[in-house]
Order: sequence, then structure tokens, then C-alpha cells
Amino acid sequence: PRPGMWMVRLKQLAGFALLGAVLWLMRSVPQPQLITLLVALLGLGLALWVYGNFTGPERSRTVRRLVPLAAAGIAVLAGAFAYYEVAPRNDDGSLVLESTSSMIEQLGPDALPWQAFSAEALVAAASEGETVLIDFTAEWCANCKVNEEFALNQPATKQLVEETNVVPLLADYTRQDAETRRWLNAFGADAIPLTVILPQGQPDRAVVLAGIYSQETLLAGLREAAGQDPAARPATTPVSTAPVPTVAE
Repeated sequence: PRPGMWMVRLKQLAGFALLGAVLWLMRSVPQPQLITLLVALLGLGLALWVYGNFTGPERSRTVRRLVPLAAAGIAVLAGAFAYYEVAPRNDDGSLVLESTSSMIEQLGPDALPWQAFSAEALVAAASEGETVLIDFTAEWCANCKVNEEFALNQPATKQLVEETNVVPLLADYTRQDAETRRWLNAFGADAIPLTVILPQGQPDRAVVLAGIYSQETLLAGLREAAGQDPAARPATTPVSTAPVPTVAE
């Protein structure tokens, strides 16, 4: 194709597409750190603008050598300012990160009655003979959001959970902490999304749903775990059943 202004406009439209992608990715940033990220991105944008406007062939060799260093300096200073001056911190100096409880509070009216996952909560529910649903998720996990939006936090799922007294536990893996990773490994997984259903009366047998799954798959697993529907699931369903000795102890 012949060059012309259409190439400039195409480049500009591609820039808007990139901005949209950035906005999508920012959905996974913990709320307290959002302004920190915006400040850092502002500095990065300024650095790129400086580099793009002052390194052309019409510039002297000295300018072309110094401008990249200046742009890098601007980006580093902006990042340092955002991290050390803008980022909210606790009294002990650690960064304020979103907790599981605040993640639960942001869910909509159709969300399951989630409780924060812990070994104590899991053992307590299993020892009382309840069916337990564990969702391993993270703010940065796009596939987790798909499962939560279209399968987990849906009216039909919520109704079934309430009818069968299922205890839903939300395991936050946003910070990839060692304890949550240990439980992931206990259920035979190394990554998320992962949803685990522990049948009532059989907490040592886990129905494991890995990756993206449909609401029908989830409902079938919940009914079977609660003893409502003993029918076998379709062979194409990404579900496995595995012993979990740690839960039964």
C-alpha cells in the first residue's frame, strides 16, 4: 500500500488499542496501589515522549546520545517517586495490599457468600460434614475472573450453594504466598484458576476443576458432591477426583 496519512492514523488507533489493553490489565491491580501505578505510568509516558521527540536524525550526535539517558532517568525517578512517596504503607513500612476480605466486599449481589480461605476454616467445615467449595483466584488472573463472572458468582450457583449448605471459601493467590501455594500443590495443581469441591462426608476426596469451565460443569460437580446428582459427568469435562489426605487429618 502507498504511504500516507492513513499510516499515521493507523498508528494512532493502535495507540488507543494499547491504552485499552493497559486499562484491562489495571483491573487486576489492588485498589490501594492503583494511584501508585498511574504515577509510574505517567513518568514512563513522559520518558517515551522525550525519547521519541528528541532522538531524530536532525539532532546532533551528542543529543542523540544524551536523550536516551535522560529518558531512562525520568522513568527511574518516576518509578522511585511512586514507590517511595505515593504508595500507601502500613505502620511497619510494608506496602498496603488488598486483602481477601476487601476482594470479597467488591463482589456483586449475585456473589456466593464467600469466606476467606484458611486451613482452620477448611478443617472446621469439613469436620462438620459440609460440602466445601474452594476457589483459588488472584487479582491478576484473567481466567479466574472468567470463571467467577460466568460460573461461580451467578444466581443459579448461589441458589444451589444455599440450598445444599455448601461452604464457599475464597483463596487469594494475588501475592503468590507460600501457604496458598502449598494448598494448590496439595490438590495437584501448580497454577490457577483452580476450583476444588470437597464432598460432604468425604473431605478426603476432592473434585478438581482446573482452567476455565462452564457453569453447567460447576453445578454438576456441586450436585454430585452434595449427593443430589450421582450421574456421571461428561467425559469432556475438565474435572478430576483425587485424594487429599491433608484435609482429612
